[in-house]
Amino acid sequence: ARPLRGGEARDLAVRNRPVLVAHLLYAASVVWMFWPALAPGRLVYGHDAWAHYLPLREYAASEVLLGRFPGWNPYLFCGVPCAANPQIGIFYPPNLTFLLLPGELALTASAMLHLYLAAAFAWHLARAVDIEPAPALLAGFAWGFGGFATSHLLAGHATFLASLPWLPLLFLALERWARGGGSRAVALGAVATGLALLAGHPQFPYFDALAAIAWLLHRSLLTPRRGLVRLWGGAGAMAALGLGLAAVQLIPTARF
Repeated sequence: ARPLRGGEARDLAVRNRPVLVAHLLYAASVVWMFWPALAPGRLVYGHDAWAHYLPLREYAASEVLLGRFPGWNPYLFCGVPCAANPQIGIFYPPNLTFLLLPGELALTASAMLHLYLAAAFAWHLARAVDIEPAPALLAGFAWGFGGFATSHLLAGHATFLASLPWLPLLFLALERWARGGGSRAVALGAVATGLALLAGHPQFPYFDALAAIAWLLHRSLLTPRRGLVRLWGGAGAMAALGLGLAAVQLIPTARF
C-alpha cells in the first residue's frame, strides 16, 4: 500500500477524531468510577461478587496455578463441578486476570474492562446505523454506564456485566453483514456470540438471540427477496461458529 500524503493523513485524522474522543471519554469514566476500588483488598461490587464469584474463581485460579485442571470443587457440600459451572467462567478469556492479579483486583479489572467495552461497542453500533458522533456518544454512556448496567454492578452480578459488551458487538456485525460486509462481519458476529456464551450468564445469550431474530425480521422487510438467503445465512453462520467457539464450556455445562 502506498503511504498517505499529507492531505490524506489529515483527513484520516479528522475522521478518526470522534472515535478517539469517544474511547478516551469511556476509558476515563471507567477509571474515575473505579478509582477507589483499585487499592488492595477493596471491591466495588455488591454481595454476590464477594460471596459467590470471588471464592469460586479464586479456587479455580489456585488449581490452575498448581498445575491442576479445576474440574471438581471438593470444598462445597460433598463436592460440586467446577469447570462445568458457567458462572466460574474458566474458559472465558478475560478471566485469565485471576491468574495474574489478586481476586478482588481481578474482579474490579473485569468490571472496568466490560463496562468500557459495552460503551465503546454501543458507540460503534450507533455510528454504523448513521447516528452522529454526539448522540452516539450518549448511546455508549447509556448502555455502558446507565442504570441497567450499574444496578447489576451494585448487586455484584459479575457475569451479567461480562455479557453486556457482546450484544452491541453482535448487532454491529449483523449491521455490517446486512450492508454488504464479508467474512470479517461473520467472524465478528461469531466472536460476539461465542464470548456471550462463555461469559457465564446464560440468560443474556438467550435475550441476544431473541433480539437478533427481531432485528433480522425487521431487516427482512427492507431486503429484496433475493437477498434474504444471504441475510439469514450469514446470521446462521455467526450463530453456528459462535456455538462452536463456546462448545468447550457448553458441553460440560449441559452435563452439569
